[in-house]
Amino acid sequence: MDADYKVEYDAFVKEFGAREIDGREAGQVIVRMAAYYATYNLRLANALKTYSIALRDISNQTDVSGKSISSARASQLAEAIDEYHMYQLQKAHVANLEQFINALKALQRGLLNEYTYQGIT
Repeated sequence: MDADYKVEYDAFVKEFGAREIDGREAGQVIVRMAAYYATYNLRLANALKTYSIALRDISNQTDVSGKSISSARASQLAEAIDEYHMYQLQKAHVANLEQFINALKALQRGLLNEYTYQGIT
């Protein structure tokens, strides 16, 4: 299942291919993507906190011989837990949104330049 922002972005790209889009419409999508960015960035912060707590708990464990788990081993074990996966997933969403916003801004600049060149305002 695609993320909400990806569904909207894909719909915009499909619409862009089907009809003429102006800079204002591209700007509206940028604003909506920026709102998604804020939402996913907060989710990333929460996922990091949850993962950090889980990593701390793993680091405080002992192995079968009763010795403390090394930090390297704790990190390795932590990368296999759901909290790490959710943290990485949220990082990917934020990175995707950054790329989408940058692509939309480039498109908007191109559209605005094209309309300026044609004398359309």
